Amino acid sequence: MINKKQPDCLYSRINVLWDQPQPWWFDNRYNTLFVHLDYGEKEFWVDDFEYEFFGKNFCCKKSVLKDQGGFDANLGRSASVLAAGEETAIFRGLVERQKKILYFPGAEVGHRLKDVEYSLEYTERKILDGANSTYLVHKKFANRRLFDRPLYTVKNAFLQLAVNFTRFIRAAIIVDPKDRFYHYLQIRLQLKLLLLWVKN
Repeated sequence: MINKKQPDCLYSRINVLWDQPQPWWFDNRYNTLFVHLDYGEKEFWVDDFEYEFFGKNFCCKKSVLKDQGGFDANLGRSASVLAAGEETAIFRGLVERQKKILYFPGAEVGHRLKDVEYSLEYTERKILDGANSTYLVHKKFANRRLFDRPLYTVKNAFLQLAVNFTRFIRAAIIVDPKDRFYHYLQIRLQLKLLLLWVKN
């Protein structure tokens, strides 16, 4: 594959392995949070931001990675923060530099969840802590700024607040606890991003 296609970066599918029943609140909207990745049965070249990879199943030429400055540890997980943004920054950098990125489905790996990952509290913390790396990635790649802050962050946060608040109310009215909880988390995420924007 590598010798034939000569990609700068390539990646494949990641299948989540459930050893316990899925939590009541889980659905496919949490797939990326659980590092599930499946873009179909056909290989293709990636040239936009839609088909992001995850660190569990990608490889990149050392020279290409070095040209981008390597992994930014400030975007990743620490002892106290469940963030994960290093791969996002690498991926966006590759796309912006128009590197040859190949998705191919034939090298699937499994991702077995830890017991703690089934808990609602862990998921909520992971989403909110992820706002830190999301904001730092926005700052790193922002084309338009306001007060030296990424304009996209504040515009998108207000838009998503409006959308998710409306859907939260609807879910509450029709008594859909799964949908209501999802939009509750999204509201908290956008508020966290706005707070980071104000502070940084």
